[in-house]
Amino acid sequence: MPIYEFKCAQCGNIQEIIVKSSDASKKVEMKCSACGSETLERMLSRVSYTKGSDKGASPTITAKNCGSGNTCSTIDIPGPSS
Repeated sequence: MPIYEFKCAQCGNIQEIIVKSSDASKKVEMKCSACGSETLERMLSRVSYTKGSDKGASPTITAKNCGSGNTCSTIDIPGPSS
């Protein structure tokens, strides 16, 4: 179940919304829990991870051009994959 973070464009409130796989065919209510506004912007969330048994392995960051002079980064985190 992914948890998404949203910021209200009206009052700045940040809230998390859990999206269940059973909600895929349903419309998820997107309202600010503080002011009731429907103007929410999805935020890029921080993540936490454990490196596992790859001793000394570090994340690798690859930057690329995303158009119009903007850059994007991909982070490859070492450890077991699913």
